[in-house]
Amino acid sequence: TTAATLSFAIDRLGVDPSVQQRLHDEIAANQGEPYLNCFIQETLRYFPTVPFVVRETASEVVLEGNLLASGQPLLISIVGLHHDPANWSDPDIFDCSRAEFLNDSYDRRAFLPFLAGPRMCGGARLARVELIEGFKAVIRQFSVKGGSDEIGFDYGLALRPRASAPLAIARRAL
Repeated sequence: TTAATLSFAIDRLGVDPSVQQRLHDEIAANQGEPYLNCFIQETLRYFPTVPFVVRETASEVVLEGNLLASGQPLLISIVGLHHDPANWSDPDIFDCSRAEFLNDSYDRRAFLPFLAGPRMCGGARLARVELIEGFKAVIRQFSVKGGSDEIGFDYGLALRPRASAPLAIARRAL
């Protein structure tokens, strides 16, 4: 799942060279990484590792006027939650400068890339470290060209990238 998320992030690098340069400059300056963190958060929002989860009601409950019996299964769309216009401005646009992340103004209940509560991903902290450090290594050493606004992905138990536009990855001159 970390490799899939890194693949999505690298794919988005090729779309706009100015974004890639801004990320490279921020990492090289070594004075904090708000733009990098925003980019990673937006990648996790737009391409959640787990597209949906199945849960079961613990007791009888009324949800938006619908009576749900105890033990009734629920399908919760993480993709739908992360693309809900009630919580995100232009939710269907990949915005690597998303104000909600840069300003830390997003609703924590509307952003669940690793889920939450007792069933939260046990490897969430490790995954974040791997994502950030892996992405930094790519940005430091390589430049990416190509990509398009058309994004290819496949649904499964986890969201996986699907080849769309070809990318050219070249070693940066150090």
